[in-house]
This record gives sequence, structure tokens and C-alpha cells, in this order.
Amino acid sequence: MDAGTGVRNMLFDIVLGEGIVKKVIVVDAIDAGRVPGEILEIDPSQISAKKLFDFSMHQLPTSNLLQELKDLCGVDVKIISVQVENIPEFVRPGLSETIARSLPAVCMKILEECASA
Repeated sequence: MDAGTGVRNMLFDIVLGEGIVKKVIVVDAIDAGRVPGEILEIDPSQISAKKLFDFSMHQLPTSNLLQELKDLCGVDVKIISVQVENIPEFVRPGLSETIARSLPAVCMKILEECASA
């Protein structure tokens, strides 16, 4: 299901671009087996190899593009994620209460990253 964010197209544009992008911040909710609502910073190289064959926005080719941006293009890539309570059987609009409570802290991390650019 395409939830509306065409990240791959943006990443391809950045990879093929003229080096004008210096930093990319990806914000997402994930299941990393942590405490629900916990905020994680993930390096593209830390994306689980066991999931590489899934067709998902969180995996190939997106994970490869993020790693390429970092290694080959010198772009500072930050992935800020929040641990979900569970992955629902059906995706629907909105945020869980746990994710919603985490938003102020996530926003602060994003602002800190922007300030360090």
C-alpha cells in the first residue's frame, strides 16, 4: 500500500542531483522490538538484512539509496524512528496514542538535526 510518501523518487533525484542536498532526515514508525514510543536513531547500514527481500518502503531499494547517499554522495543521512505498539493488520489513517505522545520529542530531535546542518 502506498501511504502517500514517494520517498524513492525523492532519493533517486538526490542521488542523481548536483550535490545540493547536504542532509536527509527520514522519520518513520517501525517495529524494532523495543519499548513502544521509544525513539531510535538508525544508520542505514543497520537496516536488518533478514528483511532485504521484502518489498517495502523500508527496504530495498530505499535502504540501498540511503546508504549510497551517505557513502558515495557524502550526504548526512539520519533516520529517526519511533517504536510502534504493533503492526496493524489493516493500515488506516491516524496515529496511535503511543506514537502521538512521542511526537514532541521526535520534533525536538528533528530540530536539533536541522540546527546542526
